[in-house]
Amino acid sequence: MTKSAGAGSRDEIARPLGADFQIGALPGDADRIAKIVPSTEPLALPMDQLTEVMLKTFAGPPPDPNLANTAAWRAADVGAANGHGNARSLARVLSPISLGGTVNGVEVLRTETVEKIFTVQSDGPDEVLLGHPVRWGLGFALPQRESFPYIPDEKICFWGGWGGSWETMNPDRRATIAYVMNKMAPDVEGSPRTERYFTSFYEALARWPVDDRWSSTSRPSARRSCRGVAPISVTPSATPARPMSEINPANPATVPA
Repeated sequence: MTKSAGAGSRDEIARPLGADFQIGALPGDADRIAKIVPSTEPLALPMDQLTEVMLKTFAGPPPDPNLANTAAWRAADVGAANGHGNARSLARVLSPISLGGTVNGVEVLRTETVEKIFTVQSDGPDEVLLGHPVRWGLGFALPQRESFPYIPDEKICFWGGWGGSWETMNPDRRATIAYVMNKMAPDVEGSPRTERYFTSFYEALARWPVDDRWSSTSRPSARRSCRGVAPISVTPSATPARPMSEINPANPATVPA
């Protein structure tokens, strides 16, 4: 029987992994959801340079972050648009990609399926993202230093969302990192905060060669502490931290379907 995106992600990913993550939030969780705070800076778009595809994406109709704060939006089952969780749960549900498909004995993806993510599908100007160069794998972007200088040219897949949320999966280092926020930046692809956090993360990882960090028996404590997830849970606003925060549901790219 075909399942909706919400039911499928709940039954086959979130629950087996023990992740506090939902696509379409339950009504009983309304008081756990942080309010989205739109950026005070407008999204600057060169309207005279947009292609038809770009116009349909950004102006048909223009996206309104405030919709993410409505009960109807939060309850909707929209696979690529309204995932709800926090940095820890997002890192958890994406960690199978970094761990060969299996987390704590729970197989979410076959190893060969994970490998297909890193097969280049396209490489060049993205017709939706304002013509910025993007190197796409299967479902995720792959390192492209011109557009994403804070993502190293390694075996990494990633994506993020409008306002600055971001996540990367790093199979060679068996590490997953996620950053979410409710106070949005005006940027479409990451933000200055995103760049600072992920630059620091990869600078820290670079202190250990890949083989030494993950293969040598001389560092058991390092392997145990980093094998699962490496979440960053930062809320750069006055909103109090909650057990569950909303992951940029205004952006279809935030939670990959």
